[in-house]
Amino acid sequence: MRAIKSKITWLKEFLRDEDGSYTIEFVVWFPMFVFLFVIMFGFSIGMMRQTMILNEMNRVARAYALGTIATPEEAKERMDTFITEQALLDYESTNSVVTLVDQNDMVELTVNIPVYSLIPVLAFVERFDIFNRGNIYMAAYYHVENH
Repeated sequence: MRAIKSKITWLKEFLRDEDGSYTIEFVVWFPMFVFLFVIMFGFSIGMMRQTMILNEMNRVARAYALGTIATPEEAKERMDTFITEQALLDYESTNSVVTLVDQNDMVELTVNIPVYSLIPVLAFVERFDIFNRGNIYMAAYYHVENH
């Protein structure tokens, strides 16, 4: 009986003891904050790459409207080269769709890129079906003045 009382008093003292309480909170919360930081970092890199691609799309649409780029195939090749070399996206150019439409004095350049190729920091996104099926659609328009 005395052994049971000593165990109960030891348990009560242990439950009242607050030594190490901050360590436990740190162990619980720190991985969550690191995970959120990595996700925010990955998405900010993706948004930065998307902005780079949109700027290049505007340049290519303008160059096509001014006659510097002669064919839509040349525009697609220039966009694919930019996406793989400057924006550093790891993707197959067959996975993306680059179209150039010239009608009614307006040049429209559209690019369709898989979501998972924009966010390579998050390697696990390829496992989620929504990222595998999702594409980011971007469009740039340029008005042709003298056609």
